[in-house]
Amino acid sequence: SMVDIEAAWAREDFDFVRENLRRHAEETDSSLVLFRYARTLVEGRGGPVDIPQAAALLERAVAEGHTGAVILLARILLTDSRDDGPAADPERAAALLMQAAAASEPEAQLC
Repeated sequence: SMVDIEAAWAREDFDFVRENLRRHAEETDSSLVLFRYARTLVEGRGGPVDIPQAAALLERAVAEGHTGAVILLARILLTDSRDDGPAADPERAAALLMQAAAASEPEAQLC
């Protein structure tokens, strides 16, 4: 459950977090689950960094309107491609940040 995952995050048991978020992401289209799993992949918590998989998850979460996913995907698109991840796409990143800014996301409004 997400309660167990949150508790594992608090105690820094990222192996548990990553595995259980992966399972949840396979079973649901919850934008929160997709975003959090993508974040563990971007940060390399509980395993290796996996930018391509993170970007795919973030695309799904963005489609569901998750603002945090919009910002994280924009950050990925503002960097050079790593590990076969998406190519840098500043125009798309700017469009995503404008979307988040319009939703009153403070971080996006700074950009």
